Amino acid sequence: MVEKQIGEIVIRTPNMQKMVAFYRDVIELELFKTMGTMQFFKVSEGFGGQTQAIGLFELGEVSDVDDTAFEGHDVRKTPFHHFAFIINQKDYHNELKRISTLGYELQTMEHSLTQSRSFYLYDPDGNTVEFVCHDPTIPLAQ
Repeated sequence: MVEKQIGEIVIRTPNMQKMVAFYRDVIELELFKTMGTMQFFKVSEGFGGQTQAIGLFELGEVSDVDDTAFEGHDVRKTPFHHFAFIINQKDYHNELKRISTLGYELQTMEHSLTQSRSFYLYDPDGNTVEFVCHDPTIPLAQ
């Protein structure tokens, strides 16, 4: 089986300034590339020389690829549920406290299926953002 990692997640937004501030100041991602109005934040070094990134596009933005060439879901009516940042277990409680202190209401959850714990918050557009870490102290579901 070929190893795979997420390369990029792109979010179209009508609230570019609020979203940039959120991913820069709350999630603490580094803005590493701007192309016109498109903003790209580095998540990690990634894999195979490709940086893992979150991209923010204005709602009407046309990327360097002809968006109309793709069939499937209307990007304005996506079935997107959420995405998650994996963090180290030792950083979990500090991040939970730091983001909570910024005034965000966080929901926490333990997942026995994956022996992980998470907290969730919403970005300015209402997308659910998860922080998750492996926690071997959580009993594994049988």
